[in-house]
Amino acid sequence: MFIRAIAPRLTLYLCVEQSSVYHALYLDNLSCAEMASKLAQLMGITADQIHDIYVQGPGGIHVLITDDVVRNIKDEAMFTIEILQGEKIIHLYRF
Repeated sequence: MFIRAIAPRLTLYLCVEQSSVYHALYLDNLSCAEMASKLAQLMGITADQIHDIYVQGPGGIHVLITDDVVRNIKDEAMFTIEILQGEKIIHLYRF
């Protein structure tokens, strides 16, 4: 009997501002809640410390992350993370 690893449905590569090291973020459920939870783990904070997550859209606009937005992010996309202190907001800037 063989055990196969189940591949995540979405893999994102993230780096914190002013860092050249990327971290892989694996999502299975493709939900905003799962993304917030995994981002919190990566950043060393609790999920309830995150109020909103935005991704950079066309023309540099900020798009609020929802389940629909997560489901439509391209696999293996690369982002830089910016945390706005005191506002509990995370911005993801696409490369």
